[in-house]
Amino acid sequence: LTPIEGHFVCHRNDIPETDADDWTVSLTGALAGTRSVAELRDDYPTVAVAHTMECAGNDRGQHRPETGSVQWGCEAVATAIWTGTPVRSVLRDAGVDPDAEGLWLTTVGGDPSDGDDVFARSIPMAKALDDCVLAYEMNGRPLPAEHGFPVRLIVPGWYGVNSVKWVEGLRVMDRM
Repeated sequence: LTPIEGHFVCHRNDIPETDADDWTVSLTGALAGTRSVAELRDDYPTVAVAHTMECAGNDRGQHRPETGSVQWGCEAVATAIWTGTPVRSVLRDAGVDPDAEGLWLTTVGGDPSDGDDVFARSIPMAKALDDCVLAYEMNGRPLPAEHGFPVRLIVPGWYGVNSVKWVEGLRVMDRM
């Protein structure tokens, strides 16, 4: 288990100023509505999962010529216990048919960006319903700002770039 202070940090944009009391996750696409952080925490089941997260750019510091972004050695991998709400609970409550085929979940981050360049990632609905978590704790403590406070998507078994920080939207779509 990696202590929070030793867990790697990588993000594309600045860390947003957040207030968990005011933060909501909008449900769009084939969904409608919002969920507050309090609703995610209090109205749905809670799970804790151990997840080893690795940056897709781990070891890119060895590339010649250099690539863009952080020039990681081999330190962009860490294991934490992520506590939160199963994504399947929120999606089923919002009316997603768990047997529907061809659907995708696009998660939109709330980090500030220039213009219309928002940070979002899509995963197949089957993966979202399987084991993904909307985390609000890390290693038994409130999620730190640099790790996505107040809520972060955790996608076990996938590179960290898919574990969107500062989740402000869940969009169900028929394409990636």
